[in-house]
Amino acid sequence: MELTQQDIVALNAWEGFLRHKPSWIYHQFLNTRAKIVGYFTGNQKGKTEDIAHSYVLRIHGLHPIESKNIRPNNPIRTIRFASETLPTDPEGGESKNTQYPAFKRMLPPYLIKKDITIRKPVMTVKCPQGGPDIYFEWASYGQTENSQAGVQRFSIWADEKMTQSFYQEQLPRLWAANGDLLYSLTPADYGIGWEYDEIFERARLIIRTPLVRERYKERFGIDYPPGQRTNSIEDIVCLMAASDDNPYYEMKVKEINAQEGTSYTVKSYLDEKNRQYSDPDIVDIRRYGIFRQASGQIFKEFDPRIQVIRGDKYFDAVAP
Repeated sequence: MELTQQDIVALNAWEGFLRHKPSWIYHQFLNTRAKIVGYFTGNQKGKTEDIAHSYVLRIHGLHPIESKNIRPNNPIRTIRFASETLPTDPEGGESKNTQYPAFKRMLPPYLIKKDITIRKPVMTVKCPQGGPDIYFEWASYGQTENSQAGVQRFSIWADEKMTQSFYQEQLPRLWAANGDLLYSLTPADYGIGWEYDEIFERARLIIRTPLVRERYKERFGIDYPPGQRTNSIEDIVCLMAASDDNPYYEMKVKEINAQEGTSYTVKSYLDEKNRQYSDPDIVDIRRYGIFRQASGQIFKEFDPRIQVIRGDKYFDAVAP
């Protein structure tokens, strides 16, 4: 059967979506029913591509979790993407905002009725299922909390480090739609932040790839199962993956070996790249997405119960 020119144009529109390589951790992510999902990975794992890919499935009604599909009869039809900068920001823009280019690579162009503008960072997307239009809005963490309030959202995706107050402000926006919040983060440069207490420690299920589990065993002597269930009642699931878990590196290493006559594996290639970090805690963070403090004591926040010494306990009445 010979493809017509129209067929070729239609297939090319799906090129970005079809190029995505699903991994084991992506399938775990895709089949997660939780209302709050923390996707914590090493650098360049490809979590942004994974999540962008899943939103294209949602608007087509093809997501395996039915409640995450946006159907023609859903009254709430706006999805929020939040990150440090807006894609229209003149100082950085798309170079800092990775959600916008990733989503546009995945989304067939013929579905975009109106793209974002500087004045209105909202993309109007034709509903592939025949319902009313779907709106994807971009927000930045620098916007005031009041500007984020009031309007309900079907789903929210926050990419990289956000403040705890921004996170807490997003949750009520999902109640009417019974929506979900996805948080993709490499904890690089942050060490242990509020995410550790608020999301990671409260998760009812933590899913780790084999490489992350091996790292935990090697560094800390802890032998975690692929899925660690906790006694938490919160509807939170965390997924952890290493840089090595990105299927892209398999292709990249083959190219390097062919060009340079080397015999790298993905592991040996990334071992070499991470050798620049002398602190193994930094490798834990940047390669494996493990919440760690860098060398030295770090307090997550000031707590007078811990960090203030009571004078009447240590000094008697005559002490000056």
